[in-house]
Amino acid sequence: MTPIDRNRVLITGGNGMIGRAIDAGMKPPRSELDVCDRDAVASWMERNRPSAIIHLASMDLHRSESDPRAAMETNVVGTYNVGLAARDAGIPLVFFSSGAVFGGERGTVHDEESAPRPVNVYGNTKWLAETMLQALRGEMLIIRTGWVFGGSQAHHRKFVDIVIEKARSGEPITAACDRWGSPTFVRDVVAEMWRLLDGGQRGIVHVVNEGQATACDIAREIIAQLHSGSALHEVTQEELAPGGTPRAVSEILVSKHVHLRPWQEALREYVASRP
Repeated sequence: MTPIDRNRVLITGGNGMIGRAIDAGMKPPRSELDVCDRDAVASWMERNRPSAIIHLASMDLHRSESDPRAAMETNVVGTYNVGLAARDAGIPLVFFSSGAVFGGERGTVHDEESAPRPVNVYGNTKWLAETMLQALRGEMLIIRTGWVFGGSQAHHRKFVDIVIEKARSGEPITAACDRWGSPTFVRDVVAEMWRLLDGGQRGIVHVVNEGQATACDIAREIIAQLHSGSALHEVTQEELAPGGTPRAVSEILVSKHVHLRPWQEALREYVASRP
């Protein structure tokens, strides 16, 4: 297949972690393109005629839980508007979903054929968006990814970055040990996304680094890689954030289509790259 013209790709939500890691395409701000406005989406498409769409614009886990109506508008209606525009233009759409569509118990591993069972608002909106895109029957590639790390520290200082900083200074680290997921390096996600898109892959694909972990496992690995003397305090998610957003015990993803390097290897590359 002919590779996608990356300079002509529309990227919604381009200021997020994955969006900033994509060094290509058109990234209009929300003031220029509001995905919740179907007419605005159609007008932008007519003026700019993108070669494909990478749809990242969404409300995150915690904001979705605090404002379900806005989450439905952005994550579901906005996704439908973008999907409809892609179908009508006859171009591919990449939609980024999440392991949050699953609600597994300890030890549960989810592949592309596992039945979704979300336990929070964010997961429900992502599942609804997936379902609507599939009903449109366009050129849809739905990527579910895991606990993504490795973004710009200036804009996306997340758990991994906080642990690296504390481990380097020898500070104690507290992490939850009763939730499992798939740690995944953002650079690996983006590289695999381009490979899948250029190769004509469609449908649902899980894109995660190999392996599974709790936040404690991730912290322990960082401490070991940095030869840090930081003490690790293991707690439950409820102890860490009492009454917080519901999370599945297991959001572990595996794939029948994609095989990436182990998360520990990817993490080592990221830790070494941090100033």
